[in-house]
Amino acid sequence: MKAISEGATRQTQIMHHSNLSWSFARTFVRILERQGLISTVMLKGKRNFILSERGKRALAAYTAVTTVLEAESLPKRDVAEPESSVENVRQITRKD
Repeated sequence: MKAISEGATRQTQIMHHSNLSWSFARTFVRILERQGLISTVMLKGKRNFILSERGKRALAAYTAVTTVLEAESLPKRDVAEPESSVENVRQITRKD
């Protein structure tokens, strides 16, 4: 779905963008169609795929969840400097 949202509309483009084999890409496209997440449109006699409204909502929800999970997995940093670092800066910048 992300590949389609980023402009890959043909099955071959979806396959390359998603780094899938032909058979896997074909299988996933069929599943997404059956679930109503993508739709088929004919342009110049060729089959193209677009995200349906349901697909857009599903992709937005997936993106939101993965963003939150990635943010939560990042290590927390202590913003306060240790007292020894502050004292070292004072000593270096002090005029004798």
